[in-house]
Amino acid sequence: SLNTMTTNIKPDDEQFGPFTVAEVEGCFKAFDLDDNGFVGAGELRKVYQYLGENATDEDIDEMVKMCDQDGDGQITFDEFARMIFRHSGPPKVVKKPNTKLLSPKEQQDILSSPMTKKKLRPIES
Repeated sequence: SLNTMTTNIKPDDEQFGPFTVAEVEGCFKAFDLDDNGFVGAGELRKVYQYLGENATDEDIDEMVKMCDQDGDGQITFDEFARMIFRHSGPPKVVKKPNTKLLSPKEQQDILSSPMTKKKLRPIES
């Protein structure tokens, strides 16, 4: 049957993102090998070689062109983030869970769950 067939090939339509700004920043920093706030073709090439990806010079130049908005041949974090979010949709917002009232169902669940009886210690004054 098909179920027993395992595959590790991911489908192309797998969702790309959403990412948090921090995740994108981490990724940019990984490419910015000399930590100067710019990613150039040389750095991209080194990272791809390290990953064992055979990217040609044309591939690399194409990637730089895709991101490089001001045409200086370098990718800034801003340009990088814009390119990522153009593909992945808006940044995922990380926010604290807002406190909300429990729904009737949640209240029911709480009430019906067995309580563990603990002996309360007297409050020390």
